[in-house]
Amino acid sequence: MNPFEDPSVSFENQIFIQRLAVPGVAGLIGCWLLLTTRYAPEGAEDIPLDGIVGRTILGSLVCAFGLIASDFLQRDILFKPAKWLALDSSYRWKWMAIGIPIVIVIVGLLRCFVRKPNRYVALVWPCLVSLAVGTLFFCLMEEDTWGNVWPAIIQSLALGVVASTLNIATIDNLASSGAARWASLVLVGQLGAVAAIAFQSYGSLGEWALACIGLALGASLSGFLIESRPSVFANWQLSTVLYPLCIAAVASMCLTGFFRSEPLPIWLNVSILFLPTIVWFVDLIFMRDRNNWLRASLAAILCGVALATILIITKAFESSW
Repeated sequence: MNPFEDPSVSFENQIFIQRLAVPGVAGLIGCWLLLTTRYAPEGAEDIPLDGIVGRTILGSLVCAFGLIASDFLQRDILFKPAKWLALDSSYRWKWMAIGIPIVIVIVGLLRCFVRKPNRYVALVWPCLVSLAVGTLFFCLMEEDTWGNVWPAIIQSLALGVVASTLNIATIDNLASSGAARWASLVLVGQLGAVAAIAFQSYGSLGEWALACIGLALGASLSGFLIESRPSVFANWQLSTVLYPLCIAAVASMCLTGFFRSEPLPIWLNVSILFLPTIVWFVDLIFMRDRNNWLRASLAAILCGVALATILIITKAFESSW
C-alpha cells in the first residue's frame, strides 16, 4: 500500500505532500550536500575543483529523485516497480518529470569531471542552451494535438530559448554579486506565477510547477544555511539544480498558452517568462551598491506584483479535478 495515499488524508494535503513536501525535502538535503563541496576562490579560474565528486553526485541524485518521486507518487506507481517501464504520458511535455531530473544529474556530472572552472564554463553553458532548446522542442512539438498552430509553436520555441538562457545568466549574475542567499527565491517567484496561470486551465501542468517550486524552496533553504558565492559562471553549487529548473519554468510557461481558452496579454506572458531577468535589470539599476536586504526586498516586491497581477486580471481558479 502506498503510505502517501491514505484515504483519511484530504486531496489537498496529498498534493501538498506529493508535490511540495517530497521534492522540498529532497532539495534541502541534496542542495545541502552540493553546498558543502568546495569551489575555486575568486580569481582562481585555473585551480582544480577538489573534493566535489562524491557529494556532488549524491546531491544531484537526491534532487533528481525528489522530482521523479513526486511524479511517481502522483501516478501511484512509486512503490510499484513493475509499472515503471510501462510509464506513459498523454502529452509529451509530461516527460519533463523524467527529463529535468536527468538534466540535473548531467550538470552535476559535468561539474564533477570537468575539474577546472574555466573548462567547465566552456562546456556547461552550451550544454544548458542545448538542453533548453531540446526541452522546449520536445515539449511543444505535439503534432497531432497542436496541428494548426505551428506559428505559435515556433514563436514559443524562440521566445522560450531566449528566456531560458537569459534567466540562467541573470540568476547566476545575481548570485555572483552577493545575492546567492536569495537569488533562488526569484526562481521560486517565477514558478509561483507559472503555477498560478497553469492551474487555471490544466491541473497536471500546475502540479508539475508545484513540484519544481518544492525543489527550488529546498534549495533556497539550504542556501540560507550555507553561504556561497560563485567566482565564474555556473560555479555556484546550486546551479546544478536551479538552472535546469529555469528551463522547466520557461517550458511550463510556454505550454500554458496551448491549454488556455483565452490567451494571456502579451505583456504579462513576456513578463513572467523573463521575470528573473527583469529582477536582475532592476537590481542592476537601483540596488547593486546598496544593502543586500533592500535588494532582496525589491526582488520580492517585483515577484509579488507579478503574482498579484495574475490573480487580478485572470479568472479565479476553479478546480475541475
